[in-house]
Amino acid sequence: MISFFEKKINKNMKKKIVGVALIIIGVLVLAFSEIHFASAEKVAGLNSVQANLDNAQTIQWAPLIGMVMIVAGIVVIIRDKKMLFDIFSKKN
Repeated sequence: MISFFEKKINKNMKKKIVGVALIIIGVLVLAFSEIHFASAEKVAGLNSVQANLDNAQTIQWAPLIGMVMIVAGIVVIIRDKKMLFDIFSKKN
């Protein structure tokens, strides 16, 4: 049987993992503010002769999204630590 204390630690560990993941993704979003890729579109085709059109496309996002994710990750981790300190400071 898992005690209340162990359940609370597992829940806090999950929150810490989410916080770290948010920070890592936020840093990646800041580092790579756009993605370039090419897509091929079939324009015309007759038997063995085909004509394709390559379209270069770019997806961009604002750096603000990365900053918000980093701050959210820090808040989750700090809030998680405060909850952990509250568990140890409570007397039975």
